[in-house]
Amino acid sequence: MKKIWSFILCLVISLAMTSVCLASDGADLNKQQQAVVKVFAALNGQNGMEYAGIRQLMSAKLQTELDEKTFGSVKNNLRRSYGEQRENRFLAYQRYADGDRLAYLAKYSKEKALLFIFVFDKQNDLGAFSFQPIGE
Repeated sequence: MKKIWSFILCLVISLAMTSVCLASDGADLNKQQQAVVKVFAALNGQNGMEYAGIRQLMSAKLQTELDEKTFGSVKNNLRRSYGEQRENRFLAYQRYADGDRLAYLAKYSKEKALLFIFVFDKQNDLGAFSFQPIGE
């Protein structure tokens, strides 16, 4: 009987430790996905979201590389080249030693699918993002 209780206790402890370890990944992913939602809203001009609303989500390096004028240019080029965004879907989450990477597929009125990559550092600051069309 003691062996059974010992086994059950070990099982419960190991499950509890696993859930505690995974909670950190889940919290980071949640913060990063919320940031991506804001970036998409700013790129699409939705909900009154503009550059000022996403600037605090960026790393210091990205803030210097992507100022308001440059962001406006990216936004206009995206709209001119691919049209209006119809939808976006979360595709993948990758953890690395120095940060994380989220991938999204987005449908636009002039393009069937664009792949968006968002790179976050260990402090969950947006370090970079890119997009490219995906051929059929």
